[in-house]
Amino acid sequence: MNLTFANADLPRPHPRDETKFFHISDQWIDLRYNTLKARGNQCECCGNSWTVGNPLQVDHIKPRSLYPHLALEPDNLQVLCRECNKGKSNTDQTDWRRAA
Repeated sequence: MNLTFANADLPRPHPRDETKFFHISDQWIDLRYNTLKARGNQCECCGNSWTVGNPLQVDHIKPRSLYPHLALEPDNLQVLCRECNKGKSNTDQTDWRRAA
């Protein structure tokens, strides 16, 4: 995976460390924004909207730890609140998306 970090306020990570910095890569920031914009402002599991204590997160349906090649695939993403995402963890691959 060739990640870029032009918008990150840090030196370029060594290639072996790129996955540690995935969530601040230019590719993830853009994809996350576009996913939130397209999928809406609600958790696709429980239907809750964003709150200060329970923000919305973009979740990998098939987890990055098991499917790194799907990390930047839009079809592998869904919007979940933090509580639902933490409950799901990387052990559940349920697709909670509704038709967009």
